[in-house]
Amino acid sequence: MPPGPALGYPPGRSAPAAGAPTTSGLIHQAAGFALFAGLSAAAFVLARRLGQARRAWAVYSRLSGALIITFAFAAGIAYRLDVLGLWRPAPAGMLEHLSLLTGFGWIIAVGVHLLRGHVPAGPSTSAAGAQGSGPVSSQAG
Repeated sequence: MPPGPALGYPPGRSAPAAGAPTTSGLIHQAAGFALFAGLSAAAFVLARRLGQARRAWAVYSRLSGALIITFAFAAGIAYRLDVLGLWRPAPAGMLEHLSLLTGFGWIIAVGVHLLRGHVPAGPSTSAAGAQGSGPVSSQAG
């Protein structure tokens, strides 16, 4: 969903009157909030589970979650300062991209880590494995 026009973007479109956000702008803001909050929450929630194998994964996950939120809030503040004309051009886009890079980098790292099987099985996983969750074989007899 494209953001509402602001700060000269997209080229050729003027910004709406002050205090009148567009529908697409509101949807963009809500989706962005959900994305950044979800990425950060996932990092904090998985930190405990990932830390069972190695403490470094718990630290990395918590640090990633904190950086995601910090960069996202900083981007929002920088954007607002730019709109108010207090800091032009503010690095809001760069901060937003740093938040995304941190979050998606964490997802990739955790995905590779889990695919390599470095996390011990929890109680629900081991119970399913004990019941024979593999392929079904037919036995004639």
